[in-house]
Parts: sequence; C-alpha cells; structure tokens
Amino acid sequence: CADGGVFQVVRLVSTTSPPLSPRHLPNMLTSAASLFAASPSIPILARRPGFCVVAKPAGLVVHRNDWSRKGDVALLQLLRDQLGTQVNPVHRLDAGTSGCLVFAEDSETTAALQRAFASGRVRKTYIAVARGNAMPTLGEGLVVERPVRDDKGVLRAARTELMCLGGCDGEEVAGEGEAVTGRLNLGASLVVAEPTTGRFHQIRKHLGGLSHPILGDAKHGDSRVNRWWREERGLRSLALHCASLEIELEEGGEVLQVRCPVREDIADLCGRMPWADAARAALPGLLDAPDPWAADDLAALERMKREAEERAAGEKRAARKQRTFAESKKYEATRKAQREEALGHRRGGGEAAAPAGGVTPAAEEGGGFEEAAEAEAAAAAASEGGLSAEEIAANLVRLKKAGRGGRGGRG
Repeated sequence: CADGGVFQVVRLVSTTSPPLSPRHLPNMLTSAASLFAASPSIPILARRPGFCVVAKPAGLVVHRNDWSRKGDVALLQLLRDQLGTQVNPVHRLDAGTSGCLVFAEDSETTAALQRAFASGRVRKTYIAVARGNAMPTLGEGLVVERPVRDDKGVLRAARTELMCLGGCDGEEVAGEGEAVTGRLNLGASLVVAEPTTGRFHQIRKHLGGLSHPILGDAKHGDSRVNRWWREERGLRSLALHCASLEIELEEGGEVLQVRCPVREDIADLCGRMPWADAARAALPGLLDAPDPWAADDLAALERMKREAEERAAGEKRAARKQRTFAESKKYEATRKAQREEALGHRRGGGEAAAPAGGVTPAAEEGGGFEEAAEAEAAAAAASEGGLSAEEIAANLVRLKKAGRGGRGGRG
C-alpha cells in the first residue's frame, strides 16, 4: 500500500542494508507480517454506557505493577487498543484467576462503580477446585471471618462465604495406571466462594487456612500436587474463576447480572470428577458452555506473551552485556592508572637514589656501570680531601687503567 507499514519496513531495510536480492524477500515479508499480526479479541460479556465487563483469561495480569515482570502483557493495554478508548480496572483479579472483570471508561464511572463494590452492592461468585475432600468441612456452608494481610502487609478484616458442591478422596481421582509418586493428597472438591470483602488473595488464603488450598496455587498449595494436576489433568493455571457478578448500578435501582462460563481446562477437569453431575446441576450453563475465549484468540495471546517475554529477555541480556562491557572498561582504566603510577614511582626512585651511590639514568643507558661508579667514588673522595680538578682527572685515569689491567689478569 502507498502509505502502509509494509512500505515503510521495506524502505527502512533498503536504506540501512546492502541491495536486497530476491532470496531476501520471503524473510522480509514474514517479518512485516509479524509486525501487523492481529491482536487477540477480548470477549466482552456486557457493555453499558461508561463501562464494560470482560472475560479475563488465566495467566494475564490486569495491569503492570510491582509484582509483574518486565515485558508482561497486560489486559488493560489490550482492551484499550481494542475499544479505542482509555479504560480503568474497577476491581482486580490475580494473574492466574479467570472470569468476570469490570473496566470503566472514565474517572466518574470508575469512582461510582468502586463505591458500589465498597458498599456491598456487588455480589461476586467464584468457582474454585480445592485440594482434598472438603465436604465434611464445607458441605453445609461455612462463613470464614479471618483477617488477611493486604498487598502492603497490613492486616484487614476479610469475610468469605464458602459452600462445597462435591468432593472426593484421592483414590477416586487417580485412574488405573496413572503415575502417582509419594503420598500425595489427590482428593478434589468443587467450592463456591462469595467474598463480601475484596482483600489481597482473600479466597486463596481462607481456603488454604482450612487445609483445602486451590489447585494450582503455588504460594498457598503443594507444588507436588499442583504438578500432578498440571501433568495428568491438564490444569494450566490457578483453578479459580469469577463465574458471575451482580451489580446494583444505583442504590435500589437496576441490577446487572453477568455470567462467564468456566474456562476449558477447569471444565474438563470437573467433567472427569465423580461429582461432575452434581456440579452441572448446581451450576447450569457454567460448566457445559464453551470457553468465551476462542482457540485462535488464545493462541494469539500466547504468541504475544511469548514474544513479549523474548523481548524482555533480549533486553535483559543486552543490559547485562552493556554492564559487563562498562565494568571491563572501568577495570582496564584502573589497571592502566595503576601501571602508570607504579612506573612513575620507579622512575622517581631511580633518579633520587643515583646521587647516593646508585647508577644514574645516563650511565645505565650508556652501559658504563663501572666507569660511573669510579667517577662517583672519585668525586666523593675529592669532596672529602679537597683535590683539584687536575688531580681528580689523574686519579680517574689511574683507576681506569688499574681496572682494565685487573680484568685482563682475571681473564
């Protein structure tokens, strides 16, 4: 195209590289195509004036923060580019959590929705697959009121309502011939959680405190159990999903209800459990509905994340190389200064020592070490005895003759 990006890429390559031959054309077109690959389309579950509710995938941070890695792809930027407008997250989900997430398009709507969350006019329902059989503990429901520390380490009140819809022991999970090493607790339960407060890792900490951590939770769970569910059951991320939101837009007014079907890996895992039928009956339309994220969009998202990680790793390598180069140059400069300082001391010390009986630089360069020594000895004797210049010259001639004669005799 006349003004498109492909033309600009070709022009950039052609002005900074030697003339291109036809064999370069396929690689050049591939690079240009990767620059303009379509971004993944984020499923929008509901949209109202000023805000929308989207389906967040697992493994994607909502926005970059102190805990995210450099180069992480953020849902905030993807949604902003898709809608063509500025967006703000009204609440947050952990990177490993999937499901309903609210974004506002202006500051006034953001503040209004955050007041609704803070005043209890929003009902959030999560689905979690927890370790172990939780039916004895949570089968009839349980309200956990235990303070948890926020992201700044401050203890804050937290309240979560928990209900177990189905549970089983490890013997009912592992099939015949499946690899089970050690004494792993492979029991699993489907738990519905409704937090009435929104604290940092609240559901994860409350279930972990009951000895039923969420599967895939690296911080509060068992890494060996998580590895088994990942390798044997295909669990890709944290088994926690925000399944529905009920938002009272105005006090005493309309209530917006939004549901997000469970993502594919959790739905497949639940479908293989002994309590699968009971779970489908209790959660109609959530476990059987298709994943809101299309396979192509998930593949595009994974490709984008992989490319971002590779760019970040390349930048890290380049920075490390630059730092090493700078340190080596600094080391060379320091060593050079030390050598020059040492050489200066040696030169200064030789010139100072010569009058006291050492070899002068002129004598050292000429090679007349013995003659210089004799001259200095004669000069010292003259200074002590008060000899004249003629007597000093005669003494030098006599000393030289005696020295040559002595060397000849030794020879």
